[in-house]
Amino acid sequence: MSATRYAILDTSGVQNVVTGLVEVLEDETFHHPDHIEDVSAVEVPAGEPVTEGWKWTKRDGFRAG
Repeated sequence: MSATRYAILDTSGVQNVVTGLVEVLEDETFHHPDHIEDVSAVEVPAGEPVTEGWKWTKRDGFRAG
């Protein structure tokens, strides 16, 4: 069964920092944390070795922190 990974981002500062990762199986539903202030989630591209502490931007995607 395949899964999709999401990075949970702390958006309170200048940079969006990955604070956690969630793996969602194909038969599950992921609910974005948009209702929580200063928290967001972004899908992690397959094979990308993202870990906590990495940073994310719309322009550059994920990069090691």
